[in-house]
Amino acid sequence: MYPSRTSTGPSPADTLAAGARVSPTWSVSSREELGEAEVAAMLRIHRSLYARVDESRFRADLAGKDEVVLLWRADGPLCGYSTLTVERPAEGPWVLVSGDTGVERDAWCSPALAHGWLSAALRWRERCAALDWLLLAGGPRTYRFLPLFFAAHWPRPDRPT
Repeated sequence: MYPSRTSTGPSPADTLAAGARVSPTWSVSSREELGEAEVAAMLRIHRSLYARVDESRFRADLAGKDEVVLLWRADGPLCGYSTLTVERPAEGPWVLVSGDTGVERDAWCSPALAHGWLSAALRWRERCAALDWLLLAGGPRTYRFLPLFFAAHWPRPDRPT
């Protein structure tokens, strides 16, 4: 886990108030299908959000992923991504593991990442007899997807777990 970068730019509220938002489209690619341009763009986005990002560590982590949800601006450049992998235990449910996610500020309010991620998760669900989701959330923006996508989830603020 990388420490958060201290921001010197405008706050998300300032960015949104200024109307500088994009409506990206999404695609899902296997990690093997990624070209160097996509990986370099993902690294650039990751470095813009986190401090002390080591390129070799970033690439090694990416090499262990199965798929990547990519967010694209209308004019072409990548503006976000989220990695995922599926662990296949000898018995019990398969486990969908959320990896790194990075989205440029002007695309934060877009539903494209949620749509792309859910599409990838549903395709994995079709392939597996049972599928659990392991979410390692660094903040509330990520945690909010638990009750949105899953009726049964833990932890739950509305009941003991």
